[in-house]
Amino acid sequence: MLTKSLIDYGLDSIQIMSLVSKWKEQGIHVSFQELAASATLNGWWKLIQSKSESAA
Repeated sequence: MLTKSLIDYGLDSIQIMSLVSKWKEQGIHVSFQELAASATLNGWWKLIQSKSESAA
């Protein structure tokens, strides 16, 4: 599951937008496009880590 597309598991664009909003409230600034382009748990983990490192 870590490398399988979350869209295959039922993730949709509304849910992605909800995550963007919630994560932004937590100080994690990612875009819908970034999440959609790497819609796997591994992809999102790497993206969030890179955003956190660049913010530090």
